[in-house]
Amino acid sequence: NNRIGDQGAISIARALKVNSSIFKLNMGSNEISNEGAEAIADSLRANTSLNLIVLSENKIGDPGAKSIATSLLDNKSLASIDLSGNTISDEGAVAFAGTLRKNTKIINISFGENQIGDVGVDAIYTALSSNYVLTHLN
Repeated sequence: NNRIGDQGAISIARALKVNSSIFKLNMGSNEISNEGAEAIADSLRANTSLNLIVLSENKIGDPGAKSIATSLLDNKSLASIDLSGNTISDEGAVAFAGTLRKNTKIINISFGENQIGDVGVDAIYTALSSNYVLTHLN
């Protein structure tokens, strides 16, 4: 609830690229939109220590969700991500479904209170048929 916005998220993302001691990061309710999410996604490609990130209750839409999903194809440390309460729809969910087919580290994803419909749910359902590590999906 600090309202750091995209500029604050960009600053934190820069730090995450070089930081190897932060394991959990809560950036929920900070008015982060796609621009900030894309910066965070970029940092996740390089970060090797972050295990959990909370990005709930922000303004992240499909472009930001797609960037994060793509970055998780390279990230091998993140096990839990909370994207609940954003504006992600089927397009973002489909991107995450593609990631879930290949990423073997993520065990927890929260998508609650978004705008995901039947197409997104079907894509995630299909991805789960080949993903045996995810234990929690909201």
